[in-house]
Amino acid sequence: TIPISFIISHFFNQMTNELLSYQDSLEDKVSKIIKDNENLSLQIIQALTETIDAKDKYTNGHSRRVAEYTREIAKRCGYKRDELLNIYLIALLHDIGKICVPDFIINKTSKLTKEEYDIVKQHSILGAHILSKIQNKPDLVLGARWHHERYDGFGYPDGLKGKDIPEIARIIAVADAYDAMTSNRSYREALPQKYVRFEIAKERGKQFDPIFADIMLKMIDNDAEYKLREAFDSTRDRNEGMDFTTSALMSNYPEAALSMRISEYKEGGRHLSFSLLVDFGESMPGGFFVYKAGGKEELLYVNNIVLQMFGCNNLEEFRELTDYTFRGMVHKNDIERVELSIIEQIEKNDNKLDYVEYRICRKDGNIRWVDDYGRLVSTVEYGDVFYVLIRDITDEHFSREKATSMDHLTQVFNRRYFDDELKKNISHIMRHGGNLCLIMIDIDKFKQFNDLYGHFSGDKCLSQVAHTMRNSLKRKTDVLCRYGGEEFAVILPGAILEDASLVAEKLRRAVRDIGLPHEGGPCGIVTISAGVALLTGDDAKKLNNPAGQLIELADKGLYEAKEKGRNIVIVNRFTYNDSD
Repeated sequence: TIPISFIISHFFNQMTNELLSYQDSLEDKVSKIIKDNENLSLQIIQALTETIDAKDKYTNGHSRRVAEYTREIAKRCGYKRDELLNIYLIALLHDIGKICVPDFIINKTSKLTKEEYDIVKQHSILGAHILSKIQNKPDLVLGARWHHERYDGFGYPDGLKGKDIPEIARIIAVADAYDAMTSNRSYREALPQKYVRFEIAKERGKQFDPIFADIMLKMIDNDAEYKLREAFDSTRDRNEGMDFTTSALMSNYPEAALSMRISEYKEGGRHLSFSLLVDFGESMPGGFFVYKAGGKEELLYVNNIVLQMFGCNNLEEFRELTDYTFRGMVHKNDIERVELSIIEQIEKNDNKLDYVEYRICRKDGNIRWVDDYGRLVSTVEYGDVFYVLIRDITDEHFSREKATSMDHLTQVFNRRYFDDELKKNISHIMRHGGNLCLIMIDIDKFKQFNDLYGHFSGDKCLSQVAHTMRNSLKRKTDVLCRYGGEEFAVILPGAILEDASLVAEKLRRAVRDIGLPHEGGPCGIVTISAGVALLTGDDAKKLNNPAGQLIELADKGLYEAKEKGRNIVIVNRFTYNDSD
């Protein structure tokens, strides 16, 4: 493993010296070195930019084109020859942080969610973090960190304004926007030149520095046939014959792990092979591991965060816990599911692995939820391996699980959650004995309410009733759900029938006391009717369908309450014939 700071620093020093040693134009120098493939430093910068751009199949070559546009703008501003080289290199790596953004977000064809956009925005911080390792080239971070700042101060990540934004970043911002609009994207095709010009002119002094925006506008005006992009693309040597295998691993946070493999190639008759691994250590929210694909799936590398995740103090404890295999890391009940998911993803996604969620068992016996994201890579040293980032998502998992179980309108549990919770509680009393009570609730004459006041008011009524009932339940074990439409259900584990009846009465009075007007209701205000039923463990064992029959019994009480004028509670219990 070679430190990234050493490799990139070596590259910049060597490339700068070699480029300046030529006597012909700067463009010829760059083209000649790229064409001849005469030094390892150039291979590294090519690998880095190829890794960045290959993540987006629609904009391959973006980094190099932005560097070309940036250099041209700077040249027209009067920058000197050696300054232009530095600007070109800074712009070439402006998007290096995107190597840590997952492919499925970059190539998403629909609008990004807020969470996904927040992940994308982190690429500027990540890029600066990576390039800050090169201490003898501190200005490299200028483009990576601040190329998304806006001249009016509404950009990111730091909200810099005007000339507080480094000048190189202000130039890159214009070049980056031009290439974004003139490139095909996952969600749209390249925009017409008239529209591109209009957008840059419109954002002059807002998003863009007016000086550099004006230069870009002149470049567009001089490009009557809209060939600027093609002209820069034609200068590119695509390094045919070189084989780059890359891997990018990320997390949903600013810190991430980055792994890249530069495969075999020939240079001056010598066979070269390098591996590059960047691990941001304790600042990462997750761990990083590598394991062989196939066979026993032996782990090759595990960082300290993985050890902490499994509650191990050292590698020896981790080996003993997991047998140092991937199968040993996964909870036994999830192994088959995870393996099938990996196989399916490899077949469909060209050896890329999207997030796989599973449980792990720590050394102390506690169960945690994790996810991982990685890629299958072919290496000279170890053959096929998986490079994987793993995160502890236990809190996130249960928060998400709860969110998918909530009714979005009333913010109480939904029907899916009700069904699962009812079955779980019935299973418990069948094994251990005890009681389970159910209250079925209906808002009286709700159809008439909608007809009188409209559906918008109906939604507000549902939300207000649900909020009132939820606040009236005091036991943490009691579960309020929206059963469907205007009907609600309350599961009362361990309650006796008398207590459940009192709870139902309390809910009825609480809703009545809201005093929400309802001219079509039985009392001139919004009210509810309720049916209450009790199920014991012995009852559950005698019934063919205890969940369905408990709902039916409570519903029978609810129907009787409606028949008797509404705004009342009816209680039912199971009865059996002598032959039962």
